[in-house]
Amino acid sequence: MMRFSASQGAALRDDAPTARTSLRRAWVATVDLQLMVTAAQWAVRGPHALARHALLDGLGERLRDSAADLADRYAQLGGAAPRSVRRLHPALPIEAVGAGTSVVLSAVAQQYERYGDRLQVSLQDCERIGDAASAAVIAAASRRAAHDAVEIETHRRRYASPESTAVMTSKSSSSSAS
Repeated sequence: MMRFSASQGAALRDDAPTARTSLRRAWVATVDLQLMVTAAQWAVRGPHALARHALLDGLGERLRDSAADLADRYAQLGGAAPRSVRRLHPALPIEAVGAGTSVVLSAVAQQYERYGDRLQVSLQDCERIGDAASAAVIAAASRRAAHDAVEIETHRRRYASPESTAVMTSKSSSSSAS
């Protein structure tokens, strides 16, 4: 977990509302995804459920670390954690509940893509206003998310079911044909 000195927070008083807004947006996106991953962890079924459960458990831990780092920096800029996160979307799309593990992992992969986009917006905001410390925290969360997205895709390919392998093969051959 990253820690910052009081002087780093005090130096940004003029831009703090914008930095706080960006950090809060990144924090809420992180908590959203962490809750979705936790729900997905318990929704996996099938022959590779144990391996996928372990993957999702690791993803959830890293998201909790990112959320803690973002909340720490947010508090240093004078932000207070909300009593509840009102903006939470349903943890998993309804069609993924009770579906095969490949559907669950596809939903997680899509949310990671959206999460990365949200972090990039917050990172650009902090860079624009010159808040290097906040940008560093968001960039660290973004790097973790990018690493996790690669891990999800690697896992999906390693434990692909025969029918999902056929779908992946047909998608890649149609992509290369165009």
